[in-house]
Amino acid sequence: MHVIHGDAVAKIWLLPVSIEYNHGYNQPELNRIVRLALKNQDRLLEAWNDYFNH
Repeated sequence: MHVIHGDAVAKIWLLPVSIEYNHGYNQPELNRIVRLALKNQDRLLEAWNDYFNH
């Protein structure tokens, strides 16, 4: 998934949760993004699959 805010963008893989790239997020922000992705991994994967499998 892509996380975009202003000029910052990061690509996060959901399975397993890992950072593909980060442009503009500082380390505390990136850590928070990863924690949120891990916490919501099932819901994010379900939404991803619902969207792309239709």
